[in-house]
Amino acid sequence: MGSTRRNVLALGGLAATVAAGSWLLVGRGPALPADPLEMVPQATTAVAWVNVRAVLGSPIWERIVGGGDQGMRQIERVCGFNPIDEIDELVIAASGDEPTDLDRVGIVARGPLSHEKLVRCVRDVVADDGGSLRQIELDGVPAVAGRGSSRAAFWGSDAIVGGDEETVRAVISVLRRDRGSAAADPTLARLWRRVAAGRQVVLVSHVPERWRSTLRRTVREAGTIDLSPLGGVRAVGLGARVSGGLGLGVALQMRDRTQARAATDTLRAEVDRALADPRVTLSALGPVLRRLQMEAQDGDVVLALELSGLQLADLIDLVEDLWNRDDDRGGRPAPSRAPPEPDTVIRPHE
Repeated sequence: MGSTRRNVLALGGLAATVAAGSWLLVGRGPALPADPLEMVPQATTAVAWVNVRAVLGSPIWERIVGGGDQGMRQIERVCGFNPIDEIDELVIAASGDEPTDLDRVGIVARGPLSHEKLVRCVRDVVADDGGSLRQIELDGVPAVAGRGSSRAAFWGSDAIVGGDEETVRAVISVLRRDRGSAAADPTLARLWRRVAAGRQVVLVSHVPERWRSTLRRTVREAGTIDLSPLGGVRAVGLGARVSGGLGLGVALQMRDRTQARAATDTLRAEVDRALADPRVTLSALGPVLRRLQMEAQDGDVVLALELSGLQLADLIDLVEDLWNRDDDRGGRPAPSRAPPEPDTVIRPHE
């Protein structure tokens, strides 16, 4: 009997250990919705979605980032692995108490995540920086707490919600269907539909009034380029396909249909004027401008662009040449307001 009792107690201890591990490894809650807008609160100002694996494997990422980010290399050194390798997609949402401020940012990461391995990594990184990490629960969901109000909650077996505590709780509430999501925001939902199909990076955002003031000032200072109609942008959508060249979609919500048509006509006239200059036509900018499609759809200005891998490489070469030329003069690179000089003309491709 004593032996049987010891076996029962041992099995009970093993079950308790497994249960404790499951708290961290599995978490609670159903799978994430497929629509990124359904993952974040309706009051969100801006939502971005990134197909991480597609972006990291794209030629444009390799060309621009090259050797990688120093901070990620430091994390990999401490943890022994790169956490980004376990993430398939990211959803990033920004909001604030005031329409002019975006002081709260939340992140939802989804992928074949090992929660235990990731927590150990974060704990080591935080400790390496002199901080600490503790296990908590947020509204019944297993989580960890870092410095200040920083929190990360484990949703189901394949997702992590990060941000300040208020933001993480809000996302948990949305995922439980206890509050409305950004999919119920008619502006964000419409812009998402316009730009997301076939893209690997998507951003939709309202444009707060303070941003609009800055935008209006910027277009007034554009000099030789008439961008004044763009000062009326109320919201923006951007979608990009970065594998196999570049596929870009942009949707700009204007004040009304009249303003959308006026902005489209102005942009088209500026493109035609630029293409009339041989220095632009023969440069890497030529194929870009010739392939830029634009039209007014209701109250939106919609633009689309498709570039091959070689055309994209040429364009990056041109930008780097202009950037390096400014560096050689000892000045900070500034946006070019004039067509490229003849010596920047490189390998045009149709």
